[in-house]
Amino acid sequence: MGQCTTREASPPVLPASGPSINSVDWAKRFQDAETLVVQSRQVDSEAVRNQRHEAAVASSNLSRFSRSGTRTALDRPSQSTMRAGFAKMATSLRMSRMGTMKRDQMIQEVEKAESEPGLRGVSLESRLKTFGMQMVEMEGDGNCQFRTIAFNLFGNQEHHAAPRQAAVAHMKKHTEFFGVFFEDQAEFSRYLKNMGRKGTWGDELTLRAVVEAYGCVAHVVTSEPSNWHLVYEPESSEVDPDVAVCPKGIALPKLRKQIFLSYISPIHYNAIVTCAAN
Repeated sequence: MGQCTTREASPPVLPASGPSINSVDWAKRFQDAETLVVQSRQVDSEAVRNQRHEAAVASSNLSRFSRSGTRTALDRPSQSTMRAGFAKMATSLRMSRMGTMKRDQMIQEVEKAESEPGLRGVSLESRLKTFGMQMVEMEGDGNCQFRTIAFNLFGNQEHHAAPRQAAVAHMKKHTEFFGVFFEDQAEFSRYLKNMGRKGTWGDELTLRAVVEAYGCVAHVVTSEPSNWHLVYEPESSEVDPDVAVCPKGIALPKLRKQIFLSYISPIHYNAIVTCAAN
């Protein structure tokens, strides 16, 4: 792992799971889609807390499945701050923790969740297929968000340690912004320490930190019924080479590189590519 010093002349070649998405092509395919542009520092504090609660509840409810080496950055929040109904919603959709589950078990859990009020809607897979796209499954080892980002930035999900390190370094450097989403400095420090560990789930804050650290633009297609195409824009055009970590021998991605993620609520990420030609 090393610091990035020069930018790439052209985007890296992605693994042969299907051709990578061209940003112009993406814009054409989604020109009539519901798109919500989000500035990296335009954060809804309540949404951040809610996602944190969902992850904590999911972690607890899925303890019966094998979750060796994975964790959330913070412990389960107190009941007084929990939203009603999270336990039901999170039970079966935390898919990145199900790496060792049998496929039929996973399908049963997802079908059960989809029958709950508020979870119906267009399946993410069907939504992508409509636009000639498909998901590339990331390993479900607690690193799925960072694997997806590494797949996009560096062409290989195995480089997931780099964007994780960059996210943590960026948040440490910008404590005045990211620290306000925690009860106190001690909680923020604990969060950063745990987030730096392999197997800790990425979240809304780490996604925004990566967007700022590398100066990239993140397109996130979700399983939600509305506002399902989110575009995360970096607040600044400047990139700190001390923060934007790259794998050894790989150059810094070009500024405003478009990266593409699918998001299965509550928090599982996969990469998106165009469907391979038949």
